[in-house]
Amino acid sequence: MVRAVLDVRVVAAGLLAPSGPCADVLRAWLAGSFDLWSSPAHQHELERVLRHPTMAGRVAAGEAAAVVELIRSNGLVVDDEFTKSRPAADAGLGSPVLSLARSVKAVVVTSDDDLLALAGEAPVLSPAQFLEVLEEPDPSADGFVLKPNRYACIGVGRDEGGMQ
Repeated sequence: MVRAVLDVRVVAAGLLAPSGPCADVLRAWLAGSFDLWSSPAHQHELERVLRHPTMAGRVAAGEAAAVVELIRSNGLVVDDEFTKSRPAADAGLGSPVLSLARSVKAVVVTSDDDLLALAGEAPVLSPAQFLEVLEEPDPSADGFVLKPNRYACIGVGRDEGGMQ
């Protein structure tokens, strides 16, 4: 199963624009197309962003809380200490979301231009790119995988009974 960490901007944009690619990524997760990973710190950041005054007027508090709870209860959660203790190839990049993704061998799905600029060095895709990846069938199994030759820099793929 493909593993992903959604940048908080993707979740927020998915709530703001229900017909855009960020909302499509959220729907793909709810449909079971990929494993969503987070950490307590990542969830706290999402709560903070969704409670920000600029968001509070655009997203109902109940809807924001429900999304955070959905991620907390249905996503896969790794302890914050685990992400900090893992040697990260991208330690110099200074991004908590990248460290989280590296610790669970997942791709970061983001709309952040600074993170997207690291696509050759780090496991980063835009929401639209990630949706394209999810549409690529794996001929050897039921499900979808990141094609190793196309996304070699990502270093993630199917979970065969353990993390790769």
